[in-house]
Amino acid sequence: MDADGVVTTVSAGEAVISAVKAGDDAFLESNIATYDIVAEMREQPLLAFESGLVQFIFGEKVPANALTGGAGKGAVTYKIDNGSIDTISADGVVTAVAPGFTFVSAVKAADGTFGPSNTANYELLISEESAECVFDQSAWDDCELSQ
Repeated sequence: MDADGVVTTVSAGEAVISAVKAGDDAFLESNIATYDIVAEMREQPLLAFESGLVQFIFGEKVPANALTGGAGKGAVTYKIDNGSIDTISADGVVTAVAPGFTFVSAVKAADGTFGPSNTANYELLISEESAECVFDQSAWDDCELSQ
């Protein structure tokens, strides 16, 4: 509270403001006046991944999928649904360990000002490498067919 009695919240929570007017030659000290304040956490802006679906071939570098939104200083926690096909680091970097399909999700924790975020997620499809077959007709020119 400043000298003019203006209260500025610095984080979510509850506070009791008390005031008393000092006495002087003409008046006695006043009763204590109190006021309860509840400052609620703010809602975080929507947390979202840049793409809802990331596809790539196993063995290639996993493409980045930027996470945007959220607010405050709460930690972001990443999670995958199928640990048998990929792993995820604390900072959201995915490493593929096998072909398959999974969901990747992230949530931002509450801090002193903002509540927890929504859960952002995307689908991750890791395909097996496909072999490219090329037919070379010239190799058949020297072949004899037998019956």
